[in-house]
Amino acid sequence: MSNLQTKQAESGKKLTPRLLVVDDVLVNTWGYEQTNVDYYQVTALIGKSSVEIRSIAKDSIETGSMVGVCTPILGHFLNNPMRKRVIDGYCVRMDYGSASRKDYQLIEGKKTFKPDRWSSYS
Repeated sequence: MSNLQTKQAESGKKLTPRLLVVDDVLVNTWGYEQTNVDYYQVTALIGKSSVEIRSIAKDSIETGSMVGVCTPILGHFLNNPMRKRVIDGYCVRMDYGSASRKDYQLIEGKKTFKPDRWSSYS
């Protein structure tokens, strides 16, 4: 029995394998009276079920009064690396909710992301 199968049997849950890869972007949208958007880039794979991520900068455009859209900027790191355990294959738990893999399209060899909406309270 493999280590993964042993963990599944002990916990009674089926563990989903890590499906994230290096350079995947994760998005965490959170807030109560406003919508905050944080982006993270996977910088390393750790073991069979964890990743190293770093917060990355975003391009942000205000589209109205206290609302707008933003997209991640790959490789523009804002802080030190964090280690996170992957849940459900494509997500990690964060202080506020969870961050999940952001889909993209390859356009002329460059990752292009659909914008996320944000809002601010003041």
